[in-house]
Parts: sequence; C-alpha cells; structure tokens
Amino acid sequence: MNYDPANIVTMPDGNMPGLPEAIRAAGHDIENHNSALYATDGPAVQAIIDAHNARPAALAQKIAELADHRWKKETGGLVVDNIAVETTDRSKTLVTGAMLMASQNPNATFKFKTTGGQHVQINSNAMIYMYAAMGAHVQACFAKEETIAAQLNALATWQEIVAFDINAAWSA
Repeated sequence: MNYDPANIVTMPDGNMPGLPEAIRAAGHDIENHNSALYATDGPAVQAIIDAHNARPAALAQKIAELADHRWKKETGGLVVDNIAVETTDRSKTLVTGAMLMASQNPNATFKFKTTGGQHVQINSNAMIYMYAAMGAHVQACFAKEETIAAQLNALATWQEIVAFDINAAWSA
C-alpha cells in the first residue's frame, strides 16, 4: 500500500452495505494507517465511495416517486360491474357510508354519478360489492407498492435506482 496523502479517502458515517465489496470489485483496497484510510488509488476509490453514498438519496427520491405513483393508481378510479367509479378519498368515504347504510337496510337503493357523469342507481347488495371492490383495489395498490419498494431496496447502486422504471414494474 502506498501511504501517499493523495491516497487518503474519506468514508461516510454509518454503515454502507456493499461498499467494501464495490471497492474490491473495482480492484482496489483500503487500509487504515496512522488513523487515516488509504486506498490503492485514492481518487478512484473516493469516486466509488461518493457514488455509493449517493444511493440513500436516490432511493429516498425513488420511494417518494413510487408512493406518488401508488396514490395516483389508488385514486385513479376503477370499474365495478361495468360502472366507472371514482376512488378519490372523498368517493371512498361516501361509498363506505353507503355500505354501512346498505348493511343496515338490505332494501335500500343508492344514487350516484359515475366517473363519466352518468347517474346510476344500485341496490344494497351492489353497494356492498362496490365497497368490497374499492377496498380490494386500495389494498392491491398498497401491496404492489410494497413489492416494488422491496425491488428498489434490493438494488445495489444509485444508478440502478435512478434507472428503475416504476411504470414498467407496476405493469409487470
């Protein structure tokens, strides 16, 4: 090891999983000498460290993008028995209230407007079914987000994270 000051590197605080492996995979080594970290090629290893340190920020950004994507899918509506239904938070609240009414009165009917603005009327059983379909839709969106977040967390580099296509993963 060459203990030239040009080969001193600065490691980030905290645990950086995969960093030692990335340095070795690039054909370099790090050694502690007189309270300083020296690398076989200081500038090259520092570039690896800096790139590896960029991973947490890239991951946080991509996870935020994923949450926004999930929210758009969750609130983007769905079709239940050929009726286009909004799934905004307000719509979900209204359907939940109507489902409670339907569970108390099996003979009730419910009027509402579809996503396209068409007025429709459905019975209690259909309202309970719509409520269940909305709940399943929301849960499926959260489950998909969880699966994709795990895929993102498994990526080793910030470049892989930045390149990750959330739309393609959601469609898979």
